[in-house]
Amino acid sequence: RKKTEEQEDHERQEAIRQRNERLDRERQQKVQESIRREQAMLRAKEACENKEKQKNEFYRARLPIKLGGRTELEGEQSKNRNLIDWPAAGPSNISSNSSQHRLPTMPCPICQKLFTEGDEIAVHAQNCTDYPVDDDDNGEIEEINRSPTPETILCHICNRFRTRDGNDLEDHVARCIARAKNE
Repeated sequence: RKKTEEQEDHERQEAIRQRNERLDRERQQKVQESIRREQAMLRAKEACENKEKQKNEFYRARLPIKLGGRTELEGEQSKNRNLIDWPAAGPSNISSNSSQHRLPTMPCPICQKLFTEGDEIAVHAQNCTDYPVDDDDNGEIEEINRSPTPETILCHICNRFRTRDGNDLEDHVARCIARAKNE
C-alpha cells in the first residue's frame, strides 16, 4: 500500500511537472509569436518610413527651395544650371559694345527694375513690394501705400494680361518669361 501511495504521489508529481512544462512551452510560444508580430510590425513601419523618406528626397532633389527671397536649387538641378563665366577682373571688363555677352533685359512687372536673366526676374517679382519709380521732379512728395490694392495689375512683359491676384500675375509672368526664352 505504501508503494502504491508512493507511486501515486510520484505519478501526481510527474503529471504536475509535465503540465508545468507544457504551460511553460505554451507561454514561450506566445512570447515568441508576440515577438514575431512586433518584428513584422516594425519592419512594415520601417518600410513605410523608408518609402516616405525616399519620396521626400525625390521631391526635395527636384524642387527649388526658398531662402530669404531667393530660389535655391538642390541636387542635380544646381549642377545643370547655366552660369555666366566672367573674366578674372570681373564683369566691368566686358566692353559695352560686345553683343556676344549682352543678354536681353526684362523689366519687373511691379517695380520696373531691369533684369537680365528670366529666372531672376520671376524670383524678384515674387517678393517685390516696390512701386515703379517716378522720375518726375516736381518737388511733390507722394505718399506710397505699401498695402496691396484691389486694382488690376497689368503684365508689363506682354501688356495683354490683367489680374487683381499677385499669384496669378506671378504665374503669368513666369509663362511670359519662358515664352520669351523659347523665342
